[in-house]
Order: sequence, then C-alpha cells, then structure tokens
Amino acid sequence: MTNAPQIAATVPLPISTQRTPMMNFSRTALLIALSGTVLTGTAQAATLSNGSFEQNFTGWNRTGNTSIQNASSGINPVDGTNQALLTNAGAATGATGLEDFFELTAGTLNGLGVFNGAGISQSFTANAGDTLSLSWNFLTNEPPTTVTNDFAFVVLNGVTTLADTNSSLLGASSSIFFDSDTGYQTFNFTFATSGIFTLGLGVANVGDAQILSGLLVDQVTVTPAAVPEPATVLGTLALGGLALLKKGTRKQS
Repeated sequence: MTNAPQIAATVPLPISTQRTPMMNFSRTALLIALSGTVLTGTAQAATLSNGSFEQNFTGWNRTGNTSIQNASSGINPVDGTNQALLTNAGAATGATGLEDFFELTAGTLNGLGVFNGAGISQSFTANAGDTLSLSWNFLTNEPPTTVTNDFAFVVLNGVTTLADTNSSLLGASSSIFFDSDTGYQTFNFTFATSGIFTLGLGVANVGDAQILSGLLVDQVTVTPAAVPEPATVLGTLALGGLALLKKGTRKQS
C-alpha cells in the first residue's frame, strides 16, 4: 500500500503590531487633511447689508421720520453718495413705540424722559471676534440743557448714548437743517460670541417735541476677526508630521 504524500502545513507569518514610521506619517497626513477641512469650513461671513445706504433703506427697518440725504444737505456722506438721516420732526414715533421697535424692556426710553423720535434697525449674523463699526453725526437746534436734552443712541447689547445736546463735540454745522452737529464720529463694537444680532440706531426728543434734532448714519460695516491663514496652520501641522516621521525612523535604527 503506497503511503499518501505528506502535505506540509502552512504556518502563518507573524503580523507585527508595532507602528512603523510610514504608518505614523500616514496618520499625521490624515489629521492634517481633517484639520484643513475644519479650518476652511467653520466661520460664516457676516450678513449685514447696504451699510452705506446706496440702495436707500433696502435691508433696514424704519420708524418715525427717516430719509436718505446726499451732499446737497450740506454735509458730505462718509462713503458713497448717500447717508441716512433720522429726525424727531413730523411723524415721529412715541417713546413706547420706539421701545417696541427696538424690542427694549418697557420703560427703557420712557425712563430717560423720551417724548418721541425715529429709528432704523437691521438683523444680521456675526462671528466671535468680528467688529462692527459705523459713522454717525448728531445734529441739533436744541441749546445745551438738562430738561430737553435730545440725544442720539445705538441699540446693541443695550442702549448706548452717542451724543446729546450737552456734548463737547458739538460745533457749528454746515447742514441746511441744523445749527450744530458733532461732525462724523465712529462707533465700534466687537462681538464676544457668534450668533444673530440686531443693530438699532435712533434719535430722541426729550421732554417735548418742540426743537429739531437728528442723526446721520453712514458706512455701517462688520469686519471679520483676524484668523491664521489655512496654509500657515497646515504648514505647521506638516512640519509636526515630518518630526514624528524622523523620530520614528530613529527608533527603528
């Protein structure tokens, strides 16, 4: 009887569980790629529009006496050919109506003695670190007083007074409507968080509705926060990956 040939058993080769330099480098490259996705895909641009009023009041909500003015008003716009003018004359909105328009707590403006006024507002998105800036000019025919102290204000994270009839900024005006103004000044606000915000701007009659005051607004912008260029960050990560590769190679030698 012939014996059947013996078939040698195949012994599986051992599989190393130790990471090689190439495996480390591949992992680093993957992290770099993922980091690039995060760096280029998180922040969204601010959405404030028509900040220089070149499309009249498109994008803005309004209440009270508001109009678009150009250089023929006696004061040149800061940017472009248009600027917004808010006044407490004519069809002005009462204090309670202004509080509703700006979504302020009842009594916020009434408590300041506001009789009536006008306002504009716009909602927009912004990111943490972005800076809102705008140009403003408070104008008035009201003499310095504490009783009928008309004022201009901004609503953003509360109410901030820009100027009033006692402001040291006031001087003779070239306006065809007003006796004195502050000249164009700049308001800046940096956002601590990202989200949807509402900017409000207004002018108020205090104590009575007898004397004219106004607010010119122009060049409302949101400037993005400075961030590292993606190429710079990715370059740093790439150098880190090469360092890991070099370290792994030394261990193998």
